[in-house]
Amino acid sequence: HLKKSKYMYFASPMGNGIQAPKIYESMMCETVPVLTDELYARQLRDLYNLPIYIIDEWKNLNENHLIETYENEYKNYDWCSLKKRFHVDNFIDEFLNNK
Repeated sequence: HLKKSKYMYFASPMGNGIQAPKIYESMMCETVPVLTDELYARQLRDLYNLPIYIIDEWKNLNENHLIETYENEYKNYDWCSLKKRFHVDNFIDEFLNNK
């Protein structure tokens, strides 16, 4: 039995390229990835309906706002359904054939 993460969020800076593996790994641990406001981040969130928290700049992270947002938007998120979308058999239909 896998234990979900004890963390609510995972900071995922872009680095030298899109850090997609870390983004998906955090979601598999039921942790919301935090990304800066870039086109790819908005596309992942909006086109694929993924639980991604977007900020304008890292210096603007606010612990109280993060907790409030988690309580209002992510606390009851259906992580089980999301993780099923990431399984290999479902991934092709969900992300490659439908877009």
